[in-house]
Parts: sequence; structure tokens; C-alpha cells
Amino acid sequence: MKIIKEVKLLDISKEYSVRSDLNFIKYVEDKNKEKFISFEKIFNVIENKNINIDELEEFKYCQIGDVDGEGALTPVIINFDEQTAELADYYKKIKKGDIFKPQKGDILVSKIRPYLKKIVFIDESNEDVYFTKAFICLKPKLNPILTFFLLRCLWFKDLNSISRIGKGYPTLNVNDFKYLRIEEDSIEKINSIENLKDIMNKLKLCLSNIQKRKDIISDKNIINNVFSKYFNYDKNIIFKLHKGMTYGTQIDGLTEKSIENINFSSIKNNNYRFSTRINNRIFNEVYQKILDIPHIKIDNIYKQLEKGVQPEYCDDGIKVIKIANLKNKNIDYENVEYASEIYCKKLSDDKFLKTDDIIICCTGKGSLGKIDVVENDEIAITSVDNYILRIDKSKYNVKFLTYYLRSIFGIVQFEMNYTGMTNQIHFYEDNIRNIIIPDIDLKEQEKIEREIEKEIKIRDDKEEQKQVEKEKVLNLLESIMKKD
Repeated sequence: MKIIKEVKLLDISKEYSVRSDLNFIKYVEDKNKEKFISFEKIFNVIENKNINIDELEEFKYCQIGDVDGEGALTPVIINFDEQTAELADYYKKIKKGDIFKPQKGDILVSKIRPYLKKIVFIDESNEDVYFTKAFICLKPKLNPILTFFLLRCLWFKDLNSISRIGKGYPTLNVNDFKYLRIEEDSIEKINSIENLKDIMNKLKLCLSNIQKRKDIISDKNIINNVFSKYFNYDKNIIFKLHKGMTYGTQIDGLTEKSIENINFSSIKNNNYRFSTRINNRIFNEVYQKILDIPHIKIDNIYKQLEKGVQPEYCDDGIKVIKIANLKNKNIDYENVEYASEIYCKKLSDDKFLKTDDIIICCTGKGSLGKIDVVENDEIAITSVDNYILRIDKSKYNVKFLTYYLRSIFGIVQFEMNYTGMTNQIHFYEDNIRNIIIPDIDLKEQEKIEREIEKEIKIRDDKEEQKQVEKEKVLNLLESIMKKD
């Protein structure tokens, strides 16, 4: 629903950067009607003092990407005497002074995309870690651990309201915090807590239980671990892939410029691309492993390969599965656009999605190579950016093939064989038909599929336990704030 709000220019001009976004204006207006405590009464902003890196030997360091949405850290080890190409970006930033060290009891809030909840509490478990200055460092004047959880839970909406929309995503500035308003009576309730020690112990236990589960691994790594055992390759090789153009490589590492000496005979891609992104030792090693396994091509097991369509869109009608609806784990049927029924009546039955169809995204930097399976009989079509792959299920297992295409073996082939440059990269029908796949018995495929799904179930159970702990925290905080 569109909202139109009339605002005086005089009111906008009172804010130092003349912000005019609706969320912020509405937040400030609403909060001015209540009794509130200003940010300065709850926190001090700690200035990030410069660090003399010459005095440091080996130390732990965190960028924004090394913190998850629960505030758990996965720091890297920095040693300027033993620099690696994978961490080149870290070394460059640190040399430029992008480093500071918070103190025990401090709270760190990400300046970038605050909605991701990358809020860190500094305690004895992480007080030895150095951080990027892309975090704002706050020292709470109230109980630190309680303030941390309130900021993550009950005050989180306020935090997002004061963030500003940048060119591509919301950001937070230190100056924005002066607009943070906390209800006066909530502070009084915090100060009047009688069993504070007991509550702190419960919160610390919940925090520990949540962050213990930071080792919950992704589907990609579960698939990799199972495949590495079955097909006998080093499971760590997947972490040595370099960031490329296709979906599967987007979370892999950046590298410095490199020179590779190769023979023309060793160029395995069909497009004669000479980039070291694919013409390097790691890609050659993986591709050789693909060839060493008894193999066939998708051409040997597919029944149909249908290109998606460019529909006529309308407000209601037949669901259209676009790139954004492919999550490389499941298909999002909720946040879809619709094609008109008049247009869809002109389509052949083959253009409609069917159970066990494999949808492959075949265009776009960062999206080419997304793979999902249709697991229901909902009436839908897919957009022109995707292909529908239908295989002969008497010859091959749909789920196994999907996991294979999401594995390092699929990732490498998508990256090696796309056509185009910059953001206009494409994978065509022949590219899909020529993907090399293992020639193994159906029972073996089903066995591997079951093992992967067993590990995914174990991971999902851990995720559920994490949600239970988060509910405990929220219920505890709400019970404090509801007390008269």
C-alpha cells in the first residue's frame, strides 16, 4: 500500500543530513509524542582509536562478513609475515587503518545493512578480536548484556527506523543514533529489576546456546562433505575456488592478480576463455576429477528441455517463477508476479511447471547456475531467464542430479562454460545438455541423496533449537517490560 505523508521542509531541515525518507520521518514524529529517553542517556559512542599494526604479530580480525545474524564471530587469523592471497582484501584494509579493538562490555553495531542484525557483544570469549571500523562501538550505561539483547530484540525496530537508505542498501551513521528514542518507562523497569543476577545468567546461557550453533553449515557444504567422501576428493578444495561470475562462486574468496602458465591443450572450456578464473590449478584439478569418474552427459538422460517464457504480467493470474524466486534450496511461491490467464491459455502444456521439474537459471552475473526442483503441483510457469529440465526418472534420480549441479562439480562446469561478458552472461540449451554427470547406478544415487538429506535434517534440527533459544530470550525480555 502506498502512503503519502505531508511534511514541512522546515521539519526536514532540522536533521543534519536533510533526510526525507518516510520511515525516519514517521519514527521521529511518533516518538516525539511519547516520554522517551535519548540515546545519550543509554550509550556512549566509543571513538575507534588507531592501532599500530607494527606492534601486532598474529591476531584475530573480523570484517562485517565474518559476523552472523546472531552476533557470533568467525574471525580470520592475520599475520603480515605470512600473507595469503585469499586474505589480500583484509591486509589492504588493515594497512589503511581499518582496524580497532573494542573492550569487554562493548556492543558493536554494523554500519552497513543493520537489518541483518550483525550486533556483537564483547565478552571474555571474543575480547581478543580486532574489528573493522565498519562497526559502531557503543558502551552501554545500563547492564551491558541486557542492553545487548534489548537492542537485538525489542529495540531492533527502532534501530532500523533510524537507518538511512543508501544507494543500494540501508546504512547507519554515528550521528543517526541521536534520533534513537527509548520509552522512559522501559528504562525505569530495567532499573527496578529485582532478580537481575538470575536474569543475566539466563540471558548468558541463551547467548551461549545460540552462538554454539554458529557451526551450522549450509546446504552447499553438506553436499560437498557427502560428495567428497563418495567421490574421493579433498573436501577443502571447494574453499579454494575463486569468486567468479556464476551463482555457486559468489561466496568464494577473492584473490590477487595471478599469472598461470597453461598449454592450449589444457583449456577445457568450449568458449576458449583465457581468464585465470577458470584456467588455474584448482579448476583443472576439479575438472579432471569430473572426467575420472565414470560419466555421461545430461543429453543421455533428459526427456525435455524447455525455455521459460516472457509473459504478459498482471495483478492476478498464473504464478511466474522468476530468478528471485529460486533460492537454490526451495522455490518461493509467495513473493511472485503473475501472468494473465489470457496469455497463459496460448502456451503449450510443456511450458507449465510439473512436479520434479528442475529449474536452472541461465542468465545474469551472480544468478546463473541457481538450481531448484518443483516439489508440488501448483499451477505456475517460469520466466525466460530459466530453463525447465525434465529427465527420464527411470535412468536418473531428480534429487541426486539437483545436488550434483549444486556441488563443486556443477559449480565448476557452470563457471567454465557460460558465454558472454560483464553482467550479460548466458548458458544455453547445448551447455545444459553437455554437462557431465556421474554414470552410477540409481540405487547409489538414492543412497547419496538419502545421506545428504539426513545431514540437512540434522542441520535443520539445530536451527530449530536456535529458534527455541531466541524465543526464550524474547519471552524473558517481554516479561520484564510488561511488569507494572
